[in-house]
Amino acid sequence: MHLYCVMSRSSLYEHVGGPAPHYVVDRTTGRPIPLRDDRQLTDLLTLDVANGLEQPVGMSLWRLEQYRRRFEKAMPFLPLVAAAEARTAFRPRSRFLISADALFRGARRIARRVRGSAARSGSGS
Repeated sequence: MHLYCVMSRSSLYEHVGGPAPHYVVDRTTGRPIPLRDDRQLTDLLTLDVANGLEQPVGMSLWRLEQYRRRFEKAMPFLPLVAAAEARTAFRPRSRFLISADALFRGARRIARRVRGSAARSGSGS
């Protein structure tokens, strides 16, 4: 568990599918940490995908697409049930839909700021 907490997530995926030895990078020191074997790589990938599966509620489609692309690399290493869950949660979406979601979220964020600013300026008088 300690290794999962200190490793850079991107370094986990940089070497997936490549030849052993595999390693991850300690995000606190920048130093490589060698992995014992393919099993440890598989365990870390499974843990990362499981962690990602807990995140999607309310997540932007752009972020979901980033997860999907990252997790696609892990699919061959995952238990079948985990791979099926990840494919369902992180299904491909069109660029149009991702862009529309981003525009909607941006407009909603601006509206909240305007309402907050109006409420603050109205309460001060």
